[in-house]
Amino acid sequence: MGGQSSDHTTVGRTVSLLQPNERAYLAENSLYPGNWVGEAESGGRKAKSRIKNEILTMPGFDTPIRGFYIDLLALSNFMIRADREDRLQWENHTLPAAKQDMELLRDHLNTLIDMAESDETAVKKDELKEAVQSLYEYHDLLDSLTMFSETDNPEPTDVPDDGWGEAFEERKERQEALMSLLSKPDRLQILEYVAEKDRCELPDRKVDGKGEPWARVASRELTDLGVVIKHDVSNRRKEYSITGRGKAVYEAWENLQETETVSQADDVYTEQDTREVVRQLLLDNLPTTFKGL
Repeated sequence: MGGQSSDHTTVGRTVSLLQPNERAYLAENSLYPGNWVGEAESGGRKAKSRIKNEILTMPGFDTPIRGFYIDLLALSNFMIRADREDRLQWENHTLPAAKQDMELLRDHLNTLIDMAESDETAVKKDELKEAVQSLYEYHDLLDSLTMFSETDNPEPTDVPDDGWGEAFEERKERQEALMSLLSKPDRLQILEYVAEKDRCELPDRKVDGKGEPWARVASRELTDLGVVIKHDVSNRRKEYSITGRGKAVYEAWENLQETETVSQADDVYTEQDTREVVRQLLLDNLPTTFKGL
């Protein structure tokens, strides 16, 4: 690939995960092989930020990979079903010409797959999963209901009073509450303030120092999420107390901040708030649980 243009272009078609300024940024930092040279001016910090926060996240990275695979599969089927003359042309000329690049692609994909299956990735997932266990009442039973079909007693002895449906629903509500609080500034600080007191008025603070008052946000959003309760002491005085769901969400947030995974990510993504880092880590490492919430 050394000395070639920034992407493969045929009949006006350009195929790349990256935009020209992002490729130029990577080239400036000697991240391409050989003497590859970008053809555009670098986007600097903007290009770096987009690579970190958009391209190398889900679905930023996963979507084009899946799209490329599906397109390639469709083209393969097209070649297989084509007339014999056309098929021989592709088999004898097109594919042999691309063989070296396909082998390089295969080797690098194998490297990325090995990274995805590495012990370090598994450790991250286990650490994050352990940190959010407070979201799951009866989590041991919810995660292993099938074991009861393999025992002499087909029913668990400590079924929740409201049944399994309520337990699953509460788990979902807690997951959604955590992701909602992680998605906006100051929400977790409000929850923390209430969590540290039995029942309290909220201080006269504004979101990010200039937005809505904390009390208005708590009254509208945190009560809707079921993490705090508002008490009307008088027409002008309101107090707040934390709920069982709020305690579980706050405990998960505290546990997440203490993990090595979050600490390491904080050191790397210095331009992001810890709240944003945690949210992305949950989406990237526990997508089945948190994606779409």
